[in-house]
This record gives sequence, structure tokens and C-alpha cells, in this order.
Amino acid sequence: MLTPASRSGFPALALVCGLLPIQATQARDKPQDQTISTSVTGPVYANGGAITVDSSGTISGGSTGISGYKTEITTLTNSGTIRGSQSGVGNGRGMIGTLTNSGLIHSEGHGINDHAGTIVTLINTGTISGLSYGIDNGHGAIGVLTNNGLIHSDRHGINNRSGTISTLTNHGRISGLSHGINNDFGVISTLTNSGRISGESHA
Repeated sequence: MLTPASRSGFPALALVCGLLPIQATQARDKPQDQTISTSVTGPVYANGGAITVDSSGTISGGSTGISGYKTEITTLTNSGTIRGSQSGVGNGRGMIGTLTNSGLIHSEGHGINDHAGTIVTLINTGTISGLSYGIDNGHGAIGVLTNNGLIHSDRHGINNRSGTISTLTNHGRISGLSHGINNDFGVISTLTNSGRISGESHA
């Protein structure tokens, strides 16, 4: 039975036992919007809110520029530069509502790596590039992909590896030294092209 003295000391005891920080943890984990306006070292981790990289913003120096592993990004808007050694934007088992790029997303691996994740809408008017793949949709789902810019890779511009793309519309350029679009056991429901899709081996 707690005496008045012990009751008054309970908050201190709870703090020592780690009971009270739960509220602080919940506040910390609450989705918050993030805006990058300067040069920062990646990765920038998604927390459930929106991420904006301004024209003066640069993310670089990490394995991933923006990481959304098992997390939601409501909107990802880039008019600056996003770089990562493995992927510019990593969406592993996560969900991105709308990804709009008018800047540069680049990686020595995948520009955008959608691994078993979901991207509802992807709009590119800038450059998405990677030495392996510009966009790698491995076992993932992309609802609407509209390209008015450049998607390029030393291998495949878009690698749809056992993934699903509901609507792919290209008014720009999709290119790869091997394939412009590599549909490897994937599904592209509707493909509309008024731009250029090119690859040295296959379009």
C-alpha cells in the first residue's frame, strides 16, 4: 500500500523505471513535416509526414538520401538534389503518396528503389538516375508514373522486376545502356509514350 510519502515519490520512481518517457516517445514518433533547405548528410528518415527538398537543399553522403523503410511519406517533393551511394530514395515496404521531382535524384545504385513498397503517384520533370537503375520497382506497386524529364541508368532506365505499374506515361526520355524499360516478370497495365524510350539492347 502506498503511503502519501510514497505516492509523492512515485513520479520519480516511474521516471527511473522508464515509465514516464512513453509520452515523450509518442510525441517524438508523431508524424512531422520536414523541409531541407541546406546541405545535410543522409539518410533523412521518413516519420510519416511530408518531406520537401528546396532548390537550395542537398542530401548526400549516406547510403540512402531519403529512407522510408516501413514508413509512410505523405508527399515527397524535390526541387534540389538527393544523392545516396545505394539509393537516392529508398522505399522499402513503405508508402509514398505523391513523389514529385523537378531536381536531381541520383545514386551509384538505384535512383529510386521501391522494394515491395507502394508509390501512389510519381511525377518527374527533372532527372532520376542511377548506375544500376533509374527506378527499380522490385515487387512494388506504382499507381501512376508520369515522366516529362529524364530517367536514365547505365543499365535499365526503369526496372519493373516482379512489380506493378498501373499507368506509365512518358513525354520525356527514358534511357538505359541495356534497356530503357525492363519489364522482368512485372505488369505495366497502360503504357503511353510520346517521348523517347531507348536502350542499346532493347527499348
